[in-house]
Amino acid sequence: MIYHQCVGCELEWFREELEQKQQEIKRLEQERDKLIECLRFYERMARGREINDGGRRARTILAEIGVTVE
Repeated sequence: MIYHQCVGCELEWFREELEQKQQEIKRLEQERDKLIECLRFYERMARGREINDGGRRARTILAEIGVTVE
């Protein structure tokens, strides 16, 4: 009986670890998407299709993912 409880505890631990890793992957994917959005904005700006905002959009996107700009 004790053996089964230990296996059950291990399975629960692995489930929790998996869930945490899945949440981290989702967060990192969201950060990646924000950075891609930023790069696309500045690519369009470089081609003259966006108004130069002095870097405001980039600072906003970076702040959303927790990056500070000096």
